[in-house]
Amino acid sequence: MSCKVDDCEREVHALGMCNSHYEKDRKSRIFKPCEKKGCGGNQHGHGLCSMHYQRWRNSNRGKTCELEYCEAMLWAAGLCRGHYKQKQRGAPFSPLQDRKGRTRPCKHDGCDGVPVARGYCNMHYLHFRVNGVTLDRARRTRSRKYLGDLLEKGLWECAHCRRIASTDDFGKSASGVPVSYCRPCAALVLRLRRFQLSEESYAALLELQANACAVCGTEKPDMGEWHIDHDHSCCGVDVYPTCGKCVRGLLCSNCNTRGVAWYERLPEELRQFPLLNDYLNSPPFEQVRV
Repeated sequence: MSCKVDDCEREVHALGMCNSHYEKDRKSRIFKPCEKKGCGGNQHGHGLCSMHYQRWRNSNRGKTCELEYCEAMLWAAGLCRGHYKQKQRGAPFSPLQDRKGRTRPCKHDGCDGVPVARGYCNMHYLHFRVNGVTLDRARRTRSRKYLGDLLEKGLWECAHCRRIASTDDFGKSASGVPVSYCRPCAALVLRLRRFQLSEESYAALLELQANACAVCGTEKPDMGEWHIDHDHSCCGVDVYPTCGKCVRGLLCSNCNTRGVAWYERLPEELRQFPLLNDYLNSPPFEQVRV
């Protein structure tokens, strides 16, 4: 039996149509086209396709729930996600609790955030998952409305150093919104992540070295960034991330790329420079390693 569609002689799959025409008919009944003029995509939300829906979401970034006591991000119909669900259920609006109705704060000492996993708030849970310990950093107290007001002025606040600067000093996400960290902080966070080094250990190491290179003693690193030196015999240059145990110290660019790298390639009998021998045999990081 052939397909009932004119000029189609394929075998019937379902509802008197072949597989190809059946799928087209099924999709036409299930999916509706995007309401954006000239767009042929299928609706994803608010009558828009996925792309135009994300653009609509980004245009509302920074706006908050219309309820006076709620500062959660806008989700739909002027409400945040939690209150929008309350509206769907027909329930009266009430302040939102955490996911399991618990009222106890985050397990991290001094943090009053809402627990989301293993008793930690979102920020401290990420610390725990990445580092195995929670870092003693203050929670962000800025509201989304505050960030939205900054964005309207062409400014943004770094979530790491808390510096307010032009949006040009920040990278941009795929949607065009500034990322959380300014460019110097983003570079530092990536380097710390590569060597599995916590901010506390990095700060302690820099303090131990008196804010200077561990070899030559210069206090002004090239491009304002210290190089994190590690033992290549443990983790090669292509290893990412490293084991975190072979870090040796903070060096300037010349000492790291030319001095130590050149010295380690020498035969053992030619390594007669006491300053570099002391550094390699007793690296500063051994004193601050947790």
